[in-house]
Amino acid sequence: MPESNAGVAVDGTEIEVEMLEPRSISGSVLEEFHALRVGEAAEARPHDNPTPIEVTAAELAALPDSLEVTLFLARDGGGHPVGYAYLRHRRTGANSRPADLEMWSDPLHRRRGVAAGLVDAVSARSEVQGHTLLRTTTTAGVGWGEDLCRQAGGQRSHDRRTWRLALARVDRDEIRLMASQAAERARGYTLEEVSGELPDEIVEDAVDLLQFLNDEVPTDIAIEQTRITIPILRELEATWRAVDLGRRWLFARHEPSGALAGLATGAWQPRSPEVIVQDNIVIRPEFRGRSLALWMKACLIDKLLDEWPDATDIRTTTNFPNPTMDSVDERLGFEPYVRYTVWLLEVEALRAWLAGGRG
Repeated sequence: MPESNAGVAVDGTEIEVEMLEPRSISGSVLEEFHALRVGEAAEARPHDNPTPIEVTAAELAALPDSLEVTLFLARDGGGHPVGYAYLRHRRTGANSRPADLEMWSDPLHRRRGVAAGLVDAVSARSEVQGHTLLRTTTTAGVGWGEDLCRQAGGQRSHDRRTWRLALARVDRDEIRLMASQAAERARGYTLEEVSGELPDEIVEDAVDLLQFLNDEVPTDIAIEQTRITIPILRELEATWRAVDLGRRWLFARHEPSGALAGLATGAWQPRSPEVIVQDNIVIRPEFRGRSLALWMKACLIDKLLDEWPDATDIRTTTNFPNPTMDSVDERLGFEPYVRYTVWLLEVEALRAWLAGGRG
């Protein structure tokens, strides 16, 4: 059953926040939550098509049991949804920090107590769950989120940037030429493709590479990162199957040693077919400087365009700055699209912000 708390902003606007279990929300609440997510995406990425509600429904229904997830919906005095927060944390047996927070308010209702109501509910839930630190992401150009993080004493962890490759301008012959030239510089390596679930003989190496990528976050703030394990990856694979997400893996193997030197992935949602996501590109340091990243990304682009011809662009997101990978993306024709900042928020600081009458 949903829980709620009510508050009144300084301008007299009544704000009520419901706390919900997202796996079991009603159809009407799903529609409200989806409409808010569409509004958030339209503000951050106005050129994107909205995500179909069927995708949102499938993602919520497929949330793995190992994720502790709470949804908060903020409503105005008339009961209309005006904002949401989404608190997520993986149950690992230890209270690892931080928990992840998404939060957004309808622009027409900002500075009217929506943020205060959501932060109050999120802080209370975090304290019950034992979370003292939250991680959230803001989008460049959407000042509301950045202002809130600064005012609440947030610390900037690092930046990320999404690049966009418009497929209408892609020259397949040029992509193949770059792949061929990179392959010449990467002699002694082979590429291995995997579609769908990873075989047992490669999954441990894949987990190690993904964890290495996760640990390469360019931040001076020491935090405890959730460890990626084989059970976690197998759980993710089950979730991807449940939501019909197509996923392709490409591995680079160092032939003399037999070691996996790097990986790249591609993903495509058939119910939202315009965009291919090409992420998780990582090369181990001892194998860098041999054009492996360019070779893998070029080959994967060529393969994905054959498999998923309905797509109109490819997106890739990397930590910023990342001169080496930025250079690879630029050579392949990617252009900067959206910039993000990752913030760390102490729950105690959020409480102090609320006590100061902010909202």
